[in-house]
Amino acid sequence: DPREKIVFVDTDGAGLDLEAIRGTSVSNATESDICVQVLGKFIQGKKIPPECIGIMSVYNMQVSLLQQRVRGEYSKGGASGGAIEVHTVDKFQGRDKSIIIISFVRSNSRLDCGTLLLDWRRVNVALTRAKHKLILVGSSSTLASVPIFDAMLKALGRKGCLAPYKR
Repeated sequence: DPREKIVFVDTDGAGLDLEAIRGTSVSNATESDICVQVLGKFIQGKKIPPECIGIMSVYNMQVSLLQQRVRGEYSKGGASGGAIEVHTVDKFQGRDKSIIIISFVRSNSRLDCGTLLLDWRRVNVALTRAKHKLILVGSSSTLASVPIFDAMLKALGRKGCLAPYKR
């Protein structure tokens, strides 16, 4: 919904166990696809300049996947895939963008958020980088296993800001 300043795109409709773990890092191809789709809605028809949009995740492997997908999708035909910043949350600290898309990555039947999403300073940085619109992409059931995310999701639900993702 273009009127909402914050939207949570819930990936649970695509199934759980969407994450892939390699060593100590995690990625989620479904979330990266969703992020690229959301990005397309903003830059299609040059509605929003690419340099006003940022995409972030706490996981390096997810950032690498997102960078590949964004540059692959938006470097065609002269589009400015390189102008769209895709970084870890830590690299966004102290900076902001008009629109921020966050990929939370974790999606598993164990309902395990890992340790990076338990670092509230890092989460605070992530949630406060958007000037005008914040798009959150993640598994509501996995994130709800952490009390602060559970409270956030309930508040977003009451405001009608939860958007279920369907393949």
